Amino acid sequence: MSVLDASVARDGRTPTEAEPETGRAALRIGDHKVVLSEGIRWIEPDGNHVIRSLEFDVTVGAPTFKAALWKFIDNLFDFAAYLGELEDLAENEEEMFHRLAPRLVRVSRELERLLEPPRKRPLFSVNLPRRRGSREDVRAWYPSSRQHGSQLPSHA
Repeated sequence: MSVLDASVARDGRTPTEAEPETGRAALRIGDHKVVLSEGIRWIEPDGNHVIRSLEFDVTVGAPTFKAALWKFIDNLFDFAAYLGELEDLAENEEEMFHRLAPRLVRVSRELERLLEPPRKRPLFSVNLPRRRGSREDVRAWYPSSRQHGSQLPSHA
């Protein structure tokens, strides 16, 4: 995810806890964007950047917005792992897990797709059309012989 000037909200003001900026934490993987959480963000009087999820029990703070964003995304993964390890989930925990887990699975699939080696393609391929009205394939195999062209049998 690219980060521009994070100290100023889109409307030109500095987001505060009383008037935070709403947004989404997302990962861009190749050509795909996976939204992980709706949230709000603000800057504390001491300069710390805070991000709080509106969907999950995750809130982080860090000296820069970029650090806070990465910490937030990291904590979302940790939160999903925590929920997944609980043996007896409360109803709201189960709802959060079922909302977050598919998003993280999508991240995993997109990363796998991006990192998989390119499929081997043949150096060349020939696609010959079939004759209309015939089930006969026009492709055939002609074995090569050691005879030179002048020594090949004639078709007379």
